[in-house]
Formats: sequence, structure tokens, C-alpha cells
Amino acid sequence: MNSPIRLRLAILSAYAALAVWMTYPVAATFSTDIASFTADGYIFYWILWWFKKSIVELGSFPTFTNLLFYPHGVSLANNVLTPWAGFLGIPLQHLMNLTATFNLIHLSAFTLAGYGAYRLTYYFTKDHAASFLAGLIYTFAPIHMLHSHYHLDLTNTQFIPFYALYLFRLADEPRAKNALIAGAFLALTAFSSWNYFVFALILTAIFLIYFFFREREKVAGGSFPGLFCLMGGAAFLIASPFLVPMMRDILSGAVELSFESAGSGARGYSADLAAFFLPSNLHPLWRDFPNPAGLYARLAGNTPEKTVFLGYTAMALGLIAALRAGRDGRGEPDRRSGRDGRSHVIFWLISLFSFMALALGPDLQIFGEEYLGFTRLPYNWFIQNTPFLRGIRVPARIAVMCALSVSVLAGWGLSLIAQESKPARKILIAGVAMLLVLFEFMAAPARSTVPETPPVYQKIAREPGDFALLEVPVALPQNTYMYMMYQTVHHKPITSGEAARIPASAWNFVARDPFVRLLHYPQLITPARLETPPAGLAEKKIKYILVHNDFYFYTMPDPPPDNFYHVFARVHRGEKRKELRAKIHRLLSRHLKKRADLSTPEITVYEVY
Repeated sequence: MNSPIRLRLAILSAYAALAVWMTYPVAATFSTDIASFTADGYIFYWILWWFKKSIVELGSFPTFTNLLFYPHGVSLANNVLTPWAGFLGIPLQHLMNLTATFNLIHLSAFTLAGYGAYRLTYYFTKDHAASFLAGLIYTFAPIHMLHSHYHLDLTNTQFIPFYALYLFRLADEPRAKNALIAGAFLALTAFSSWNYFVFALILTAIFLIYFFFREREKVAGGSFPGLFCLMGGAAFLIASPFLVPMMRDILSGAVELSFESAGSGARGYSADLAAFFLPSNLHPLWRDFPNPAGLYARLAGNTPEKTVFLGYTAMALGLIAALRAGRDGRGEPDRRSGRDGRSHVIFWLISLFSFMALALGPDLQIFGEEYLGFTRLPYNWFIQNTPFLRGIRVPARIAVMCALSVSVLAGWGLSLIAQESKPARKILIAGVAMLLVLFEFMAAPARSTVPETPPVYQKIAREPGDFALLEVPVALPQNTYMYMMYQTVHHKPITSGEAARIPASAWNFVARDPFVRLLHYPQLITPARLETPPAGLAEKKIKYILVHNDFYFYTMPDPPPDNFYHVFARVHRGEKRKELRAKIHRLLSRHLKKRADLSTPEITVYEVY
């Protein structure tokens, strides 16, 4: 094995080891707990299962399923489908259980993201230590650590720096090989997250505008325009099996791209400018201290989107790059591009501040107070009012591109310092910088035990024949997450589910079947309505109704009654829940047979046929 390959394997191994350490105890509970704080992790757990189920067992494509929202089914094209993780999970599930598959994909994302930022920064600096530091900053940035606690799709940031690398290579060495590789990495970015795909396109626009004005003849002439089109064509061709169904749903109006469910829309999910400079609220040493917690409480936006800290070490080194690039031996032109170091640094500074401005959302907010009230920020006129782009919905997530920009700048700053240092001092400075970054970006662990599957689902899984289940309560998200987890065991269709964007048609069965509507709205069950027959259940091959006695129940919320998906419904426990549950059992007992052999105190099972 030659020396460059050994070096790359050593760097990959170092990032892998640090990923295990920084995400502990994910590796210690590898096969029992998934690396996620919230129920969102259960959705991605289900997606990994669904990819294998659809492709290997059903021979279907995963952009549509009737295992959720049965019998009509639902398009998953605009869901957080993350095809990269889905396809990767298929062979892994033949080697390990679903939980271990989830965690391996989670850890590999940190490893490859660090390596990608290393390769990108090394392209500019030719300094291994500085580039390794850049990889640490990018992969362990608080925004990445935060979303790794919630979203498997947003954990997979690894292909963005590889795409940026080959975009620069394409400009510096216009070859078909570089165009095709850049296109492949752009498609892989889309397969990780459609948000990241849009961010990569914005980075491409910044790249074209900046270098068009600096190197107009090279960018506008020669072979670059044709090869750039080749890159875009390759990316579209690879991504088209998922991109085309997604665009079809959007153009048909089947899904709504805007995000107004929280009442404040994009503004409520924007980054606060102060949050870029506050120590991470994930840090185990001070996350529970009153002063940092109090500062974070003052920030605008919801809790998950407040964590966009860029790191003091990274910002200081980036400032050094901004002040000194092009001097002290770095002013000579690069032999491939003809550009000096300052040209590249200026590009990454523009990238940093452009993405920071977009991450702030439509209005500038500092510690929760709005400034510049007489005008609105670029997000409003560039993204929020642009078709397709407004599908980003959560501006603060754009800060991942700030983390990439500052990582390259910090690596550049360290390389400039190292040029003036003796070898021993250079090693010491690099080591201290790496330790400071790792300390600043430490995060409290994220893990969630995979819930134990009730025995009834294992019994149902062994029953022959094709039939569906109706779970009660019907459609509250706090419950449907669990129904999807149980489905990975019993493999039967269910009448509800959870997705990032649910078309209204998905609820047609719940909305139009009189009996199911009563189960969904138990407060509507009156003595007269107890006679409502369950005529549609057997017709749709729904064999069992499972009533979860300890799950959340709710009354009709403030939105109109045709809104069947109640994220903000009035949830009831205690006596009110008992009353609602009693009405449901009264209705079901009147028409259906209770299966005592399948029922437990937690779940009562009724047989339809």
C-alpha cells in the first residue's frame, strides 16, 4: 500500500475514532439505542426499514407507500426520505439489526464529513494539520451535533465539501472527469437532504458570480460552460428517480412548501444573530448553568434552531486568514488556477456572510429583539418568495454552510501561522487548536432506547394473509411515531402515519368513513351515533382495531374539523382521557368482537372479520 493511501486511511480512522468519542455513548449502545433525542429519530428508523421492505421484499420504489395512510397511501417524494441512508441501510440490515444500521450510518456521517472538509481545505492550503483541523470544525460544529440528535438526513453533511472540492477542481482543471464527479457528489448531497441540495446550489451561484467577475474569460469561455452543463446533467440524471416525483407533487399542488404551522412561519425558525457567537448550549459543562441557559432563552426562534455557534477558535483563525491571506508567502498564484490565496479566502468570506444572512431568516433578530424593521433580509425576497426555494422552510439550518465556510477559513489561518513557525512549534500550535475546537464543540449525548414491541404485534406478524390495522388514537403525531416503530415488526398497513409533508388526500379514509371519523373524534360519539356501522372496515381489509389505552387522547382542536392532522391539538390525559377512551370502547364493543387472547391492559384488540 503506497504512502498517500496509508495517510488517507489514517486520517479517516482518526475521524472515525473522534466521532465515536464525541458522540459517546452511541457506540456503547450500538445495537440497543438509536442516536436520537426525539421521536423524529423513529421516523428515520422507519425509513431505513421501508427502503429494504419496498425494494427487496415488495419490488417497488420507495417514493410511495400504502403501508401508511392505508388504504389510499401517501407519496413520500417530499418526505425526509434520505435515499443515501436508505440505500446504504439495505446491505447493512443483512449484517446487523436495524438499530445498529441506524447508528453506523450516523457515525459514518461524522467520519466522512470531517474527511470531506479535510480534502477541501487541503486543496487550498496543502497543509495536513490545518486541513485536519478544518475537518474537526466542520463535522463537530454545534449545528451538526444538534441535528444529529434529531434528524438523520441533516446528519449527513458529508457530501457538501466533496461537491465544493470538485466544483473548484472543475474550474481549475476543466475535464469531463471532474464534471462527472462533481455531479455525482451534488446528487449524493440531494440524496442526503433536499435542503442541503438547495444549499449546494446557492453555493454554486456564489461561486459562479464571484469568479465570473474575477475570471470572466475563463468562466464564460473555453470548455468550462459545457463541462458545467455536463455536471448539472449528471446530477439531474442520478437524482431524477427521486427529484422528478418530488417536483411532480409540488407542481400538482399535492404538498405545501411553506411552513406556517407554528404561527410565525420562517421567522420562528430563523437563527438569531447573537447565537452565532454564544457557546453551544449542547456543551455538557455549562448547558445547565443559569447564565448560558438564560442567554439562550432570550434568543429568537425555537429551541433546536438556536444552536449555530461557530466556535471562538475557528472564528479567530478565520479572522487571521482574512487579514493575512495573500501575504507571508501565500501571495504566489496557484499553478492550476492562477489565483492567489487571497482570492480563495475572499470567496469563502463571501460564502460565510452570504449564508449567515440567509440563516437569519426574513428579519434581523438579536437576543429576540427585531432590528431593521423598515426592511427585510435576503431570505425574504430570495428564498421565501421564490417557488421551490421556499421549501427550505427552516432558515437556521442554512448555518451548516457557515460551518463549512468558517472551517476552510480556520484551516487557512492555521496554515498561515504554521508558515512562520518551527516544526516543533507548528505541531504544538496545531495540537492546541484541535483540542480547543474539540472542547468548544463537546455535546451532551443523544440516545433513545428503541421501545420494546408489545407482544400483540409479534403475534399479528405471524398471521398469514394480507390485512391492515387501525390504531386508536388515530392521528396525533405523539402516537403515530410509535405506530410506525411497531410496523417495522408486524409489517402490516396502518391507516395513519407521519411524514414531513402530508397531502390532504392522505386523510380521506379517516375523513370520509363515518365509523373511523368517530374513532378519530371520540367526543362526537353520542348514544345515537353508537349505531354507526363499521361497514367500510371489512371492505378495506382492516382486520384489527388496536386501542392504546395509555396513549395520548385529545378533543377537537381549534382548527376546522376537516383538519385531521393536529400537531397542536388539545391533548388530554387523566379523567378526560378516560372519558374519551370509554366512548371508544363503547362504540367498538357494540359492533366488534374483543380478542382477549391478543389484548393486554395497555392495548385492547378488536377483530373486524
